[in-house]
Amino acid sequence: MKVLVASPVCNRAWIIREFLACLENLDKGEHQVDYYFIENGSTDETLAILWDHCDNKDGWTVGCMELQEPVYDRGESPVESLNRLAKIRDKIRTLAIAGDYDYLLSVDSDILVPTNLLVDLLAHEQHFVAATVANPAY
Repeated sequence: MKVLVASPVCNRAWIIREFLACLENLDKGEHQVDYYFIENGSTDETLAILWDHCDNKDGWTVGCMELQEPVYDRGESPVESLNRLAKIRDKIRTLAIAGDYDYLLSVDSDILVPTNLLVDLLAHEQHFVAATVANPAY
């Protein structure tokens, strides 16, 4: 099976290295897994960290927001924030369909996913499976 693991990313320099390490360590089973990160105007070092991590890795792609939407603004209203995020997630869904992926795992870039998450979700052989994942206490 072909799986796309995709994440919207903005201002996550504080955790992005740990997040990427978790994705590197995902048990993929026999599945082909590609990774796509859609960056939306970070003002910290997030984009540089992503580029550095993904450079020269097959199946690891960094994209930047191409919609005519404003980039992240900490002062935006909750409605504006949710609308922008919905458009980003729709772009991810569109990429998954266009890439002929069998499954899409969309995960926020501040969630440290457990190693077994992907194979456990795919084991259900359902069209839609959701999981709630929480970071361990620091």
